[in-house]
Amino acid sequence: MRSIILALCLLFASSACVFTFAQKTKSAEEKAQKMVEKLDALLGLTQEQKDKILVIYSKPKDQRGKVDAQLKEILTVEQYKKYQDNKAVEKAKKGEGKTGDKQEKKGGNKSKEKTK
Repeated sequence: MRSIILALCLLFASSACVFTFAQKTKSAEEKAQKMVEKLDALLGLTQEQKDKILVIYSKPKDQRGKVDAQLKEILTVEQYKKYQDNKAVEKAKKGEGKTGDKQEKKGGNKSKEKTK
């Protein structure tokens, strides 16, 4: 009886692991598709470009290599410049939030030191 229960528990656990792995794989493919759609909306890609970019983003991050270099080969000069400009804007937006928080923290520390 114990061996049957143990076998069922093992079967259930392995099924859960397989299901979780399948979900992660699906979400990676969805992320790649969303990235291609985002680039298409920004740059107006051809179907051939979409397919090549989808192949790049479908790979795991550690196997992609230098994405910018690969995109430079796929995109036209105008598209790549637009891509770089957009990337710089997004990076600046992310950096703005971080620097604002740091400045507030630093300012808070100085005011505490002055009151002591």
